[in-house]
Amino acid sequence: MAGLLLNIEFNHNGLDMLGNDFISQATTMAQHFGLFDLEVQKKIEDKKLRDVWEYFSWSLFSWLT
Repeated sequence: MAGLLLNIEFNHNGLDMLGNDFISQATTMAQHFGLFDLEVQKKIEDKKLRDVWEYFSWSLFSWLT
């Protein structure tokens, strides 16, 4: 989430190239943690944590599109 927020801030301040590095790294980390993998999300037993994962994955997806 920090990478996403840093991307937004850097884009706002005209440092798009630096912001793109942060969003790229955030996406790579999200894939590494299985954020977009439905099977990984199903294994999370805590509903609040699963909701956070789903919210962040949709937020990242929406920002990238």
